[in-house]
Amino acid sequence: MNDADREFVAKYAPDIAFAGTLGQEIHRVAGFEDAIRGIQLREKLGYVAQGFTEQTQSWIFQSAWQMMEGMNREVPEYEAFYDTFSLIAAAGMATDRIRMASTTDCYRRPPSLLAQTLLTLDHITKGRISVSVGTGENKQFVPHGLSRELPRNERLEEYIRIVKGLMRTNEPVSMEGKFWPQQDALIALPPYREDVYPAVILVGGGPGAMRIAGRVADGLGSYLPGGYANKVERFEEELAIFREEAERHGRDPKTLPVGAPYCCVLCENDEQITQALESPYIRAFVLNLTPIGKYWKEWGGEHPLGDDWALSKTHRSTLFDRQEMQAILQKVTDHDVQQMIYVGTPEDVAARFEPWVRAAWIPEAPLGLAMNFSTILFPEMRELAEDGLPRWHHLDLRFQRALNERLARA
Repeated sequence: MNDADREFVAKYAPDIAFAGTLGQEIHRVAGFEDAIRGIQLREKLGYVAQGFTEQTQSWIFQSAWQMMEGMNREVPEYEAFYDTFSLIAAAGMATDRIRMASTTDCYRRPPSLLAQTLLTLDHITKGRISVSVGTGENKQFVPHGLSRELPRNERLEEYIRIVKGLMRTNEPVSMEGKFWPQQDALIALPPYREDVYPAVILVGGGPGAMRIAGRVADGLGSYLPGGYANKVERFEEELAIFREEAERHGRDPKTLPVGAPYCCVLCENDEQITQALESPYIRAFVLNLTPIGKYWKEWGGEHPLGDDWALSKTHRSTLFDRQEMQAILQKVTDHDVQQMIYVGTPEDVAARFEPWVRAAWIPEAPLGLAMNFSTILFPEMRELAEDGLPRWHHLDLRFQRALNERLARA
């Protein structure tokens, strides 16, 4: 890190909300420039990527955020999202190296528009953009009079095929389709680098999604460990389906990356661990970190909102007032949290994530593999250590070092 970068870190790191994790797309009192500085900060500290999720409602609840004293003054409204692709464009002009990856769905824009947007961002970022596409969540649809029509997986496969087909030629494209048939369709914009196109990743789970990813996507995304109810063997089973389907279609699975937010809270001591487990933010977050509420029974838990509760179908961030939310969160136990967000020292969390990372065929963990919520919970983590770098960054470095030491063992 050069002197100018170190000065930037020292000047801005202590004041940047969501430093070190997702959330740069959420508006705060400090303004839009604060979001850009957060992404620049990660680049200057050596992180390889910044993730974004295209939202109109978050994964937690407004009432839970109101309980986050301190943070809710910096970020008064947790639902105030900037448009993701506009933010990526601005960040692309303000950075040079860090890659940017957004998550979207196969409903809210036609595949032709996403193809054009990706190629435009490919030029703005000079080849640093990718996208993950899933079937979406009702919270982005029902409140706005939109629908997620069935069959979802069939739509997702056709969508990915068309987006990739339109991007990879500047000739007119005709493709049969049940939902978006293309007839002499033309997106003539070339990629920034010849024959190097933005990756289109499938995000989702289940055998059907795994087969689609193996057939048409440029990789697979999920979220861990909650997406698989903390059962790495289930993750391995689905990855086997994904890789077998890729081989069946003449594709080398080793060239198809498996990525995921590895959800955790990296802590310096036992006091922070206790605070993290009791945090209303964390307890509210885990209500949506399994595909459906009944998964909680697999570790002996009971989902406070019922077996049929699901992020993709029933969640709305506007549900429940503060009193109702307090009663709900009291039913979440420390054990429940630890099945979906690993809370502990960097070394302890690295040991727990090792089998997941091995299953994903990641030989060496990059800086930023862990989605570390510590700066949301502990503002003091943004303080600078003796070397002038943020305390949360030192936790990330410890996690990376511990995990890579484990991965290097036979």
